[in-house]
Amino acid sequence: MRLLIFIIVFSYTCLFAGTPDSLKTKKWAIGISCSPDYCNRVPYIKDGEVPTTNTIVKGKIGFTTGVNLLYRLMDKIGIEFGLLYSTKGQKTNTASVSWQTAGSSNSSSTYVTVPEKTTTYAYKYLEIPLKVNVSLINKRFKVFPSIGCSANIFMGKSTRTSLKYDEGWENETSTAYDSKNIPSSEFALLLGIGLSYDINKKIFVKLEPSYRTFVRPIVDGPVSGTLYSIGANAGVYFNF
Repeated sequence: MRLLIFIIVFSYTCLFAGTPDSLKTKKWAIGISCSPDYCNRVPYIKDGEVPTTNTIVKGKIGFTTGVNLLYRLMDKIGIEFGLLYSTKGQKTNTASVSWQTAGSSNSSSTYVTVPEKTTTYAYKYLEIPLKVNVSLINKRFKVFPSIGCSANIFMGKSTRTSLKYDEGWENETSTAYDSKNIPSSEFALLLGIGLSYDINKKIFVKLEPSYRTFVRPIVDGPVSGTLYSIGANAGVYFNF
């Protein structure tokens, strides 16, 4: 009985010891990624609206995080899917404005001041990307450009308004929005160039600076436009 067990174990060990490296290459990998993003909108003025000349449009910091699944179609070509949560948006800053009202026979003129206002718009999405990665360097250290698209499902909006008074800033946050002005889903184009490094045969890390842009503008307020983001996507992947 012991001899039989020894023969089976010995045969099993020899079988895997003699397997070529090419047969050990894993086709699939799963990873967790996170990306700090610089977000903004290409602004435009809606028809019929009067532009606010003292309003400045600024970018804001958002993020993208989630799970990715990579399939190696060929040695140098990979197809990557994902299920990600992301926030995008922008800031607007309106300078303080003051004026003096005209007086009348019954009342004197008054001095009116509208405080400085900063508004931060944050849009939340469930993002489902599909990308193609092409390895230019396919060693332990890899370099690959990527191109793809994503479906983005709208999950809500938050607006933070800050007013500057003499006593200090007064803040207010709202999650209300007009569903007619924000599409329930959106299509985006993705471009990136990535670097990856194989720690061992089971684990590799990846850094992929990328650019995302929606195809359609969000008509949400007098100053609106097409959302875009520039991020540095970093992740850890496990081959299986």
